[in-house]
Amino acid sequence: MDEADRPHIPAGVVHAPEIGLPGLDWFNVSDPLTLAALRGKLVILDFWTFCCINCMQVLPSLRRVEEAFPEDVAVIGVHSPKFAAERNAGNVAAAVARYDIRHPVVSDADFRIWRSYAVRAWPTLVFVSPTGYVVGQHSGEPDADRLLAAVGDLIAQYRQHGAMRPSRLPLAFPAGPPARLRFPGKIKSLPGNERIWAVADSGHHQIALLGDQGRDLDRIGSGEPGLVDGARLTARFNSPQGLVGDAEAIYVADTGNHAIRRIDRESGTVTTLAGTGARGPGLPSDGHRGGRSPWHHPGTLKSTPVVCFSPMPEAISLAKSICAAGFFVCSPGRVPRASWTARRKKPRSPSQAA
Repeated sequence: MDEADRPHIPAGVVHAPEIGLPGLDWFNVSDPLTLAALRGKLVILDFWTFCCINCMQVLPSLRRVEEAFPEDVAVIGVHSPKFAAERNAGNVAAAVARYDIRHPVVSDADFRIWRSYAVRAWPTLVFVSPTGYVVGQHSGEPDADRLLAAVGDLIAQYRQHGAMRPSRLPLAFPAGPPARLRFPGKIKSLPGNERIWAVADSGHHQIALLGDQGRDLDRIGSGEPGLVDGARLTARFNSPQGLVGDAEAIYVADTGNHAIRRIDRESGTVTTLAGTGARGPGLPSDGHRGGRSPWHHPGTLKSTPVVCFSPMPEAISLAKSICAAGFFVCSPGRVPRASWTARRKKPRSPSQAA
């Protein structure tokens, strides 16, 4: 191929600053990673903090990239704390486990890596070429499809020029004893003659039913994340959080699926009442009917008069069908005013957090 026919490769003009600095805590790897050890890979540095919902919403997009290019891309989480509690390495380790982050994470408690890359907001993605140069930066939540396509294009170009050295990262996850519950979200008492407690076992992607003494009575969900309706042992949830029940059913805010689910108490059958599995847009609504359109991180269901604030005005009418017992659906889009969307989309900087 003639040189003129070769695709353009972002060369970068700035050497990427080192990330394997002394004194930093690392997670999901046995030893700190250096840029020299990552040569031959497209590196994506994810500057995040665990209290930031926008940072959390970037994780599924990065997971798609990791699964699509497991030997060509190295995603490195750079945890840069917003609040004092987030400086604690133990709290960072718990957040890595809670959000099931499967790539290496470094705790940048004193903003040493943050400052060296001139990052100004959470979340920010910085792209480092296989040859060790900064080739791009994006602040805020990226479009997942465009991110995946852009990464694929870059890898194809670097591979064509012989810059890629595919290999898997040497990941090492902490071992621990199995636990009955893993990061449970909510617990609610169910009406009936027998005292039964429903627990959103978020980390196990299940709904657990417990007796009054804490004994397991039943579990709904296979334990694998996903959006699957059906029988109680094969249905799937994704990090369910809120729940509430009546004599006939348990209603679940299936947060990771951006959906509202219903569990029939007699048969254990799971159905989806609202949401498509895709994250919904912010306000204002695009005109879809609430139940058939994507929802946005529903987090809590409460027994209350029939009022439903959600990402879409149409959800008020939807409340009459899915909230027959009078439930309140709460999500990050719960405040129905146009200015909220603009504020949510704007990344925040450390100075704004003060």
